[in-house]
Amino acid sequence: MMEGMIVRTSPAFRGGLENLTFAEAKKLMRLVNVESLKTKLEMEGKEVIGYSELLEACKSMDVARSLNEAIAFARVLDEAGVVLVFRDKVYLHPEKVVDPIKDELKRLLEQKEEIDV
Repeated sequence: MMEGMIVRTSPAFRGGLENLTFAEAKKLMRLVNVESLKTKLEMEGKEVIGYSELLEACKSMDVARSLNEAIAFARVLDEAGVVLVFRDKVYLHPEKVVDPIKDELKRLLEQKEEIDV
């Protein structure tokens, strides 16, 4: 699964895979699983999924081993801006939700400046 994958690493890791610690290997495998999770969700062509569907996907793709881990991981994805969790919905492309709001805010601020002059 990792064949052909380029990994940028810290100087401590650049010694090669033979010096890979268990913790580093575990971190690397989790990164691969996260990428697989994102690819799986995006391949289904959905823009929005249910929160419970994200939790199940986390568990089925071995990103999380328990419901609590899946909840914590969903929170991390939300806080990192990878997804947007709002109520019981998960928006897989948060920029599609946020960008129009930014544009509208910019337009309103420009209108306000014109009014204030």
